[in-house]
Amino acid sequence: MSAMEDWRDWSLSNGRGQALLRAIVLKTWMTHIHPFTDGNGRTSRAVMNLELIRAGLPSIIIRRTDRHRYYEALAESDEGGDLRPISELILDRADDALRDLERKAAAHDGYDAVQAKLRRAQERHVAIWNDAVRLLFSLVDDALHAALDSVGGEVYARWYNDELLLDDYVALASGDPAGAPWLYRMDVRFPLLGERRWLAWTGFRSYQMSGWRHIGPGPSIFWSVPDPTGYRPWTQAGADSPGVQELTLQLPDVDRWIARLPGGHIRKMAPSDIAHGIAHAVAHAMTEDSQP
Repeated sequence: MSAMEDWRDWSLSNGRGQALLRAIVLKTWMTHIHPFTDGNGRTSRAVMNLELIRAGLPSIIIRRTDRHRYYEALAESDEGGDLRPISELILDRADDALRDLERKAAAHDGYDAVQAKLRRAQERHVAIWNDAVRLLFSLVDDALHAALDSVGGEVYARWYNDELLLDDYVALASGDPAGAPWLYRMDVRFPLLGERRWLAWTGFRSYQMSGWRHIGPGPSIFWSVPDPTGYRPWTQAGADSPGVQELTLQLPDVDRWIARLPGGHIRKMAPSDIAHGIAHAVAHAMTEDSQP
């Protein structure tokens, strides 16, 4: 009860605070207190959305596909008091909510047959993309274990989001980051050599990739690594990406991924070749860490 009184007192004394900041703090703090035997998550999300609605902002939906990222972010805030991961997720979903309102307003004028046909084509393409991504990272997972298990390495892999939603696909195809959904994370540990982590996420194609053979804008997969400055949990890996710096498809062709290598060269590669290249690059990075 005393913890909830502190929660209430903070809310009353910061009543003029920025709405998104208040929503993040009140939601996360209530989850940490855990005042009820059941329904703490639902209640805290309702408090968060109430704060936003009072400020004239749309409510936020934490997607089913966000669950792993959401639980990890809550653990960071609950155990270490770090609100950055949960704040980044909530701000991403706030952007989604505003963008959804804009799309609905634009469509309000009536039915557009050309746009409806384009939408159906996009639905087919996003389904193909999701199937190809699942296959690729299943191959990556298998190649990592095959390469590292025999030499004593441990691989902890986690899927965050194996399904790119249609609206996100459409946004990425127009150069909108759409919250840059997280995709896949791998933590690699070697005895005496320490640990390395990489996070794969989906964004829109880089200038170099979209200009390659004039394929234009669309979704791409990138890598991030832990931010050495500690300013943010993750920072884009760039040249430190494992094997490939950026990956995309020229749909509906899924036989070859288009890969931008760390040196900047772009070429088409089979999914199995990409998977083995990533596994080799991870093992090489761990070996480099052991050098004096």
